[in-house]
Amino acid sequence: DITVEKLATDSYQAQTRNKLIAEAFYLTGDIEKYGSGYIRIREEISAYPGMKFGFEEMGNGYLVTLSSGTVEGITEQATEQAVLAFCRQPRSTTEIMHHLGLRHREHFRSSILMPLLERQLLRLTIPDKPSSPKQKYITTTSQAES
Repeated sequence: DITVEKLATDSYQAQTRNKLIAEAFYLTGDIEKYGSGYIRIREEISAYPGMKFGFEEMGNGYLVTLSSGTVEGITEQATEQAVLAFCRQPRSTTEIMHHLGLRHREHFRSSILMPLLERQLLRLTIPDKPSSPKQKYITTTSQAES
């Protein structure tokens, strides 16, 4: 008796529809806690500009839809915010570009990555080796707190 309206407000009692699938995900470590999935999905998706998470009732169940947009048409500020939200954990250049749907590495570095580093909103995880192939980027402490 979970309704779409309840799922949208996060005020519902979780119910397992397919106990075998739930158990398999639990045993593989893909489920940490029952009933928190929709909340966590919405939180993660909020870091992706243009991505939408929707669900609607269909027969005896419901349909979940994930759709992604591209960075085209998104303001520079929204793009920066997406990078900062995504880099709460260390991320490589490739991971960030994939997250944003970008392909031109040099443009990404010059117009997005370098300005964030210069403004000290991002930092290198290996500062003494900026060209290391293992280099990753993470938000600064002050940025992570905000």
